[in-house]
Amino acid sequence: MVRSFEIYRGDSFQGVLDPVHALRAALSIRARLRQWKGPVSLSAASRGKKAGKRPVPIPLGLLPDARIAIGIGTVSYRSSKVMESDGEAFKLSGHALDGLGKSTGRLALLTPWEEVNAETGASMQLLDALVNKWSSASAQAMFHYLAKGSTQSELSEILGISQPAVHKRLVAADQMAIHAALERYEQLIENNWSGDARTGSALPPADRPRYRRFPSATRRLGT
Repeated sequence: MVRSFEIYRGDSFQGVLDPVHALRAALSIRARLRQWKGPVSLSAASRGKKAGKRPVPIPLGLLPDARIAIGIGTVSYRSSKVMESDGEAFKLSGHALDGLGKSTGRLALLTPWEEVNAETGASMQLLDALVNKWSSASAQAMFHYLAKGSTQSELSEILGISQPAVHKRLVAADQMAIHAALERYEQLIENNWSGDARTGSALPPADRPRYRRFPSATRRLGT
């Protein structure tokens, strides 16, 4: 990560990071939020306890979540604070977030490349639909997989469940489809970055030994 995430307006945040990892970071954030295992209500939990049953889990549509818009582009002004920085990445992120405000979607991405946008527009909707189906248990497993690259064996130890149970959670979360989509996204960004004539002047040489083009990820809590 190049810049830490900053919270603003109480329930929103913005950050700057390696564009190749931006989508993985967005999915990790949503997975972390959807892990919550709280009851639907205290009364529902109380009824479950009195009946000798587990508390009623939150319906999928009511799990905590976020709307995340990713912008891939150059940064023309870099401040010590993300909110004071400016450039193509921030503008594209803002446009993507505006688009989410006109729909029920919670994941959007815009790049300077029309052919990439044409492909990722559909894939973001599909990924969003998959994430919306994650239960808190599936989200917990996916968070460790996405953010930490944990194997099934490692997940078994982390979550305190059997490896077959881990496998079941990952299958329910469509982990293989998520993995394929991430690999394709990363390939698209790397290929278009290396072929973009503007990359050589995006930042001074001293600033780009590894990161040349930066995305911004902006989020507001979903409902």
